[in-house]
Amino acid sequence: MFCPFEVDGSEIILRLDLKNHPVGLIQDGVYLETGTPMEETVLSAFRSAQESQNPIIANDRAGMGAFLTFVGLTYVNLILILMNASLSFPFSATVPQLVLGIALSWNEESPSTVLFVSGIVLSVIFASVYLLLYLLAKKRF
Repeated sequence: MFCPFEVDGSEIILRLDLKNHPVGLIQDGVYLETGTPMEETVLSAFRSAQESQNPIIANDRAGMGAFLTFVGLTYVNLILILMNASLSFPFSATVPQLVLGIALSWNEESPSTVLFVSGIVLSVIFASVYLLLYLLAKKRF
């Protein structure tokens, strides 16, 4: 069992046995009794377990999942608009769909491949902005 705490900006982890007796001390990822670094798999598992107990991180991960769903449904709606389907998902971005709808209506009025393709490309670029925001938010907490 591990018991983490911080002392003067240094992460200290107290290792306990099954009877809660201290058996070792880890400071900043290094076993103090042997001087060997803590295994990366153990360290990453410990950090993920510690992060999962933090409600702010749990809420952030849930929000990131919802935002990724938002981005995915935006792309699905763009495909459904191109296929002239009668259904769409309301949980998606509006601007890319509007741009694609305007491009399709201009194409019906005066058929132009350049306007049609530029509308598709512009709507995909607008949808990709949301994907870029997701990827940037995933890197930084």
